[in-house]
Amino acid sequence: RNIDGKYNHLMYDNSLTWSIPYAFSMTGIAYRNDKMKCNNTHSNSWNILFESSADGRICILNDIREVIGISLKYNNYSANSTNDNELAKAFDTAIKFKQHTKKLDNIQYKTGLASAEFYICMGYNSDILQLKDEMEDFPITFFIPKEGSTCCFDEICIAKNAKNIDLAYKFIDFLYDAENAAQNAKYICAVVPNKEIWKYLDDEYKNDPLFN
Repeated sequence: RNIDGKYNHLMYDNSLTWSIPYAFSMTGIAYRNDKMKCNNTHSNSWNILFESSADGRICILNDIREVIGISLKYNNYSANSTNDNELAKAFDTAIKFKQHTKKLDNIQYKTGLASAEFYICMGYNSDILQLKDEMEDFPITFFIPKEGSTCCFDEICIAKNAKNIDLAYKFIDFLYDAENAAQNAKYICAVVPNKEIWKYLDDEYKNDPLFN
């Protein structure tokens, strides 16, 4: 119940046979708009990772699937491509991204953005929303590049050898209660694909593109 079916096609188990969606996040670019001014070419593109004014202050995710995925999208290929020629070109692009990068990191990049160690970070919308919640008037912009990007789902399933199946189902029901789901969404700062949560969310969440 309450599952928002508009996200199903993005899931690994999109028939919901073995699992149901828990939380959804998107990969994009966050940059400190108090430290740099992006030109029009870079302002909505992965090209921003070549921004010379931020050399040495750029961080990309330490995740081969994410980096190869966005390198494929940068070259107008599917992020799931298995074509050898396309992957070779994506590899070359990834190397070029790295040449402008100070660090590859999945977790501490948020701290780096907050301290201005990094001016530009490849990261997750949920992480950036957490920063905005924690730091009032934080001068940061987040966008999904025009070439496209990747997204991910955390999904819930019950282990085959679970000792208490009934309790597991009750916990899933608890998570999918609309009011509980809304509180959880605000806590983890990620989209919870529950079609009933919006009546329990403030306008700041409803209208924030990071949350949609």
